[in-house]
Amino acid sequence: MSTHSIIAIKTEEGFEGKYCHYDGYPTGVGYSILEAIDYFGLKDAIDVLTKLHKSGWSSIAGCDWSFTPNFKSNDDPLKEEERHPRCGCCGDLGKDWEGNKIVAKEWTVDQDYDVICDWAYVFDVPKGRVNYPKLIVYSNRWDKGEWTERMVLDLWGSKESLRKQLLELEKENIYELSNN
Repeated sequence: MSTHSIIAIKTEEGFEGKYCHYDGYPTGVGYSILEAIDYFGLKDAIDVLTKLHKSGWSSIAGCDWSFTPNFKSNDDPLKEEERHPRCGCCGDLGKDWEGNKIVAKEWTVDQDYDVICDWAYVFDVPKGRVNYPKLIVYSNRWDKGEWTERMVLDLWGSKESLRKQLLELEKENIYELSNN
C-alpha cells in the first residue's frame, strides 16, 4: 500500500503541483523535501519538485539528490548507488507500452481523482518576499474528504528542528487514526 502525496506551490485558488506515489508521510516525502532544499537551495528545489519533472514522482523518500532523477523498474532502492529520486517522466516509468512519453496533468486542490492523496506539501513563497518561505503541510482524511492544514513550517528554521516538527506531526496523525 502506498501513502500518496502532492508537492505543490500555493496559488490564489489553493495549490498546484506534482503527485508523489510512495512514502508521502511527513518522515518520508516531508524529510526529502528538506533534503532537496539543502542540496539545491530553496528556489531550485521548488522548481525540481514541482515543475521540472512533468509526470511527478514515484518515490523521493530517502533518495540522494546528488543523483540524477530516473526510474528503472529493476532498481533496488536499498542499494546505495541506486538511491536516486524516482520521477515519473524519466526512465522506464515515464513511457507507455509502446515507448511513448507520458506527461501527467497538474494536480490542484479541488480535483477529484481515483487516487486519494493523504498529504500535501505546499510551498508558500509570497511574491517579492523570498525571505519568508513557508511549507504548509495538509492532510486529507478519506473519511472527511477535505484538505486540513496541519502545520506551517518556517523554512529558515534549522533542519533538525523542522525534521522534529514533521516527526511529531506524523505521530499525532497515527494517534488520531488509531482512535477513530
